[in-house]
Amino acid sequence: MTLETTGRKRKLKRLFRARRRPVTLGDVVRSGIPFDCGLALRLLAVSVKPEWTSGYRFHVAYRVGEDDGQVWLVRVADGRLVTVTDGGDPTATATVEAPSCAGLLAHLTRTEPPAEGPTTVAGDPAAAASLARWFDRAQGFKVL
Repeated sequence: MTLETTGRKRKLKRLFRARRRPVTLGDVVRSGIPFDCGLALRLLAVSVKPEWTSGYRFHVAYRVGEDDGQVWLVRVADGRLVTVTDGGDPTATATVEAPSCAGLLAHLTRTEPPAEGPTTVAGDPAAAASLARWFDRAQGFKVL
């Protein structure tokens, strides 16, 4: 591919320099662009390497809104790809509940949450924490 330019090349260099860093999910959330929570969970799930899940077997439900809100189930199955399906499961190991999609996206990406209320975890906090650590690791956050 070739690129032809006219005028000052300095502007072109600035553009290429800016493109070096990939756009992250956090960048999208901070931009204010509407983004689907189910898609965000699926993107994070495929970013988790199967070897990270070795020895773990659980599923975490992510719920947005009240009883009639949206629910996704994230399944972890001992060394396999993490999967996300629509709908909950009453036997989920843990449930992460957010007041809105924006609240859940902020929780997943460590960005500033909206002022509408906290995201809460019910059930087994260790399962939710393990999944959160893998999601953080997949996004390049420092994980302890």
